[in-house]
Amino acid sequence: MAGFVAAQGERVGGQVFTFAGTPSWVFMTVAEKDSSETYACELELSDGTRLRIGRFQLHNGSGSWGRTVPLDVSRIRVVRLINQSGETAASGRFA
Repeated sequence: MAGFVAAQGERVGGQVFTFAGTPSWVFMTVAEKDSSETYACELELSDGTRLRIGRFQLHNGSGSWGRTVPLDVSRIRVVRLINQSGETAASGRFA
């Protein structure tokens, strides 16, 4: 599990979870007061590769989203929430 840290000027928070299994998955909870923002989820892997794995929208300031991923989740170093302007709104770092 990793907590999302908002980028400067952003108000978004939440947590991101991974599961190494069959199938492996990424799941997150996100909160941003009174927002209906749409975010893309981007994974940064240990080799620097970045993968966008989907999009989701907040409803009344909160939301949850997840999907299966065809990779070893131990390779995930950072999960980013990318806003509609293409900028990082928040990120969660894994050790």
